[in-house]
Amino acid sequence: AGFENMKISGLLKMNVLANGVYDKSKSIFPKTKGTVNLKGVTIQTNYYPKPIRNINLNATLTNGDGTFKQTKLVINPASFVFEGNPLYLKASFSNFDDVLYDIKAKGSLDIAKVYKVFSQKGLDVKGFIKADVAFQGKQSDATSGNYSKLNNSGTLQLKNIKTTSQYLPKPFLINEGLF
Repeated sequence: AGFENMKISGLLKMNVLANGVYDKSKSIFPKTKGTVNLKGVTIQTNYYPKPIRNINLNATLTNGDGTFKQTKLVINPASFVFEGNPLYLKASFSNFDDVLYDIKAKGSLDIAKVYKVFSQKGLDVKGFIKADVAFQGKQSDATSGNYSKLNNSGTLQLKNIKTTSQYLPKPFLINEGLF
C-alpha cells in the first residue's frame, strides 16, 4: 500500500494553487492554477522486475471561477518507456460539465506487464495494445450518438486482451481487433 512497495526517482516540479471545494453533484471545482512537471522519472515496484522508465509529463490545470465549466487540463506532452516500448500522449480536456477533449496517443503496451507493476488482488489483465490515434470531440456528442460531430482517426490494435475479475463469472476476452 502507498509508496512503501515502490522506488521512485527523477525530477518532480509542481506549482499548484487551489482554493475551494470539489463537489461533483453541484459542478463545483476549486479555483486552480497550476503546473506539474515530471522529468526522467523511473518507477520500480516490488511486483515486477523492470521499471517504467523515462516518465516525462508537462501538465497544467486551470479553473478561473470555481465551476466545472471553467476547468481545463492540458497534458503537453506525457511519455514513458516500459519494456523497451515507448508511449506518447498529448491531450487537453476542458469544460468538465460536458468535456471537450483533444487526445493524441502513439505507442505500444504489453498490458500484463504494466499491470503487474501496479498489481491488484482479485483482478488480472493480459494482452497487447498498439495505438496511433487521435480523438477530438465533446462528451455529449459521443454519449448521444452524434458521431458525425466527432473527429476520430488512426489505428488501434488489440491482441489477446483478457480480463479476469472476482466481479465477472467468466473472463472477458478479445482475441484480436483492429480499429
